[in-house]
Amino acid sequence: MIDYQAHDGLKIFIILFFSVIFFLGGSYAQNTINSTSSLQITVNVSQKTIISIYPSSLSWTGSDSVEPGETGVNKQVLIENLGSTNISYIWFNTTYPKNDPFGTGHAANYDPGNFVKISRQGLDKYYHANRIDYNSSYTIIYLSFPAPSNHAWWYGKFRDGGREYFWGVDKVAVLATGANCSVDGTIFRIGVNWHNETEEGSVDLSGGCDDFNATNPVTECRSGTLQASSEEWQGQEWSFAHILAGNNTFYQNYTVAVNEYCNTTYWGVWNVDGPGGGPGVDDNADQYFADDANPLYPGGGLVADVVINVPYGVAWGQVSTGTLTVIAQAVDVEA
Repeated sequence: MIDYQAHDGLKIFIILFFSVIFFLGGSYAQNTINSTSSLQITVNVSQKTIISIYPSSLSWTGSDSVEPGETGVNKQVLIENLGSTNISYIWFNTTYPKNDPFGTGHAANYDPGNFVKISRQGLDKYYHANRIDYNSSYTIIYLSFPAPSNHAWWYGKFRDGGREYFWGVDKVAVLATGANCSVDGTIFRIGVNWHNETEEGSVDLSGGCDDFNATNPVTECRSGTLQASSEEWQGQEWSFAHILAGNNTFYQNYTVAVNEYCNTTYWGVWNVDGPGGGPGVDDNADQYFADDANPLYPGGGLVADVVINVPYGVAWGQVSTGTLTVIAQAVDVEA
């Protein structure tokens, strides 16, 4: 005989058992809920001016070696603003030999910093930042200046790689006044056409000349007077002018300067430290590689194209190590 009451109790137990399982199983299928809360973050970035240059060195050796009178392959330097301030101005300095290396026969006497030329990226307009050339150590018999004789003029070459420009300063006229070549009125001449292994260039600088900034010269030379620089450079006093070097097919603007002893010339662009540099001097637009019209903002970068122009007459072999220095200036910032 079947005990229905017992079976009913079992049924009730089974139903309750599965109900519990269903209830527990259903609890795992519910959605998760995230609780969020926010906080504010405030940061004040300190003023810090930092630049980085890459690579750390440039080399023209091995397959990149350069012959006298030739230009080395283009290389690039990246200048990055890693700091927090706007870089308003960028300019360059290069090293140079402290004595005339030409005619010494020793490669180590030359400084490759004196060979460096720099262009803004992709413009193919290269300039020396501060090339130094000394008076000629020998008599250049085919070169002539105004009377009374060549002895009144101290002269040399602006050695721009495969282009050599003859220049002269009227030392006697300056010394007759009891002054030196760093004073206002120092007379300076430079040949229009360059000299190289096949071209004689402008060697008769004895006649009338065009002015310093003639873009289409009709004579063999440019001439004018220099003005005294207000500050010393490299421990010497200088006089300077902004001139053009070259003929009507190719010319470049440079700041040229002559030292107080009349025996050293400076040729510079994008170097505010050199003679005649500094804001407001003849409104020279080429004092800076980059300026406040287009500042280098934090996190930004710019590229300089760099070549070397090896002059004629450089002794073969490994020359000494030179330096290209990048100077970046942020203005109106806390010290």
